[in-house]
Amino acid sequence: ETKIFDYAMKIQRGEITNKDGPILEPSLIFEREYLENYMTKCTASYINKSHTYRFLKQVKLYDQVRDSDGTAVSIEKSTSEFTNVHSEGHYWIDIAVANSLPQISLEMITRLMYRQGFDVSRSH
Repeated sequence: ETKIFDYAMKIQRGEITNKDGPILEPSLIFEREYLENYMTKCTASYINKSHTYRFLKQVKLYDQVRDSDGTAVSIEKSTSEFTNVHSEGHYWIDIAVANSLPQISLEMITRLMYRQGFDVSRSH
């Protein structure tokens, strides 16, 4: 958790630059109280194993759909968290779906992506 809170504070202070990877803009959702509330909805494993940027990106998507029936999608080139270099032909696709059964949504989205020619190598 500490690494997530530390990274969020850096975002809030504008200390993250392009050389560090994709940038998230400062927002109230990156304040400690909001993040602590969000984390109550997460498993310890998810929190501990998530890359800090990816975790906070997913917080942002969650915020976009909470209290709605909406869906939010983010597509980014996949980069190694160690080298920040794009893995050619690989992408991170994050999807937040409100008011749905997670397993059913994941299966439907994965099936749709496969039919559109995406090779889904990992989903969770």
